[in-house]
Amino acid sequence: NHNRCLRKLMAEQKDVEFGWCTTVEDAERVLVWMFANKSRWAEARGIRTSYLMDHKLRDFCIDMARRTDLSTTPLVSYIKVGGVPVAASFNLVGPKIVEGFVTTYDRAFRSYAVGILMLTHLAKWAHENGKDFDMRYVHADYKAHWANHSVICRRHNVFLASNSVTATATLVGLAAYQAYDFGQRGLRKAGRIAEAKVRSVGARLAAPAPQQGLEQQTG
Repeated sequence: NHNRCLRKLMAEQKDVEFGWCTTVEDAERVLVWMFANKSRWAEARGIRTSYLMDHKLRDFCIDMARRTDLSTTPLVSYIKVGGVPVAASFNLVGPKIVEGFVTTYDRAFRSYAVGILMLTHLAKWAHENGKDFDMRYVHADYKAHWANHSVICRRHNVFLASNSVTATATLVGLAAYQAYDFGQRGLRKAGRIAEAKVRSVGARLAAPAPQQGLEQQTG
């Protein structure tokens, strides 16, 4: 599937480049794009992840690029189309391991799975240089595509009670709590999305009118 997406990308797009930033200037440009793109993605979904709300982590990564030998270390990897990033990753590179620490991709290119293609490129580099490749501990469906073995785990709750009435009451209470928790999570998600839409509409209403429109009104 990765190869199919790669063939499609190379056939339908021009000037496709896989690689990593070898100069501080290029690393800074890609990192600025990466964090801005990730912030837009989060804001559109009402997600207010703390490290995306300011530029502290972005500036730390840029400063780290200034202190790293970028000619030999893929600290900031990317896929570019026409010289513009469409996927990027800030990586932690050690003697034995490469970790994709922060990654993002342009959703306009999601049909090509550019995020996965970039990780494929990085994993290949890690393998060729005798390093393990770590996609971090958080579960995501795209990570499962890399596995040749999956383990399905089930969790069971066992209640020991002196009589059936107590057991029934315990089970009813557990079901009620799960239903309540599920509803609360749904409401919080809907609230975040609604808040993001309100902010987006407010930003558009507060934006100044185009200069051409002002001239027509003045005339």
